[in-house]
Amino acid sequence: MTVGRWRAARRFRRDVARHGWLVHYVADADPSPLHFTVGLTERDLPEVFAYGLPAEQGGLILNDVAERMLDGLELTEPTVFDDLLEGDYNVHLWSVTEPPVLGAAYLLYGDRVRARQLVVPDEANRMPWHPDHHDSHRQPLFFDPPS
Repeated sequence: MTVGRWRAARRFRRDVARHGWLVHYVADADPSPLHFTVGLTERDLPEVFAYGLPAEQGGLILNDVAERMLDGLELTEPTVFDDLLEGDYNVHLWSVTEPPVLGAAYLLYGDRVRARQLVVPDEANRMPWHPDHHDSHRQPLFFDPPS
């Protein structure tokens, strides 16, 4: 491990120990900004990631989901939230088989990382797999969407 990676891992471990988990934001991820949790693995929970959310909103939403998971939220397939976004929108949390590279999580936990993808609807509450979905923020899917 390089000195830079060792320092980053030490900083992430310290922050997770202090706060329980953290939300990491990658502004220049491809195809759109990426948020993901780091630290839920330590509690035998999947990390959560989402693409395309504005910086501050994504952090708030992922923190809310992480708190609910730690409070015992039953993870169904999908887990549907109707109160994460302002308005009448359903946000889905799906299990994934092959998550994107969640750098800090893999740096700390390696192949122990499991993940779930938080998927946000468009303005008309249509999910990305809906034929009329307007993809204002690109969300690659890491699971097989319903038909």
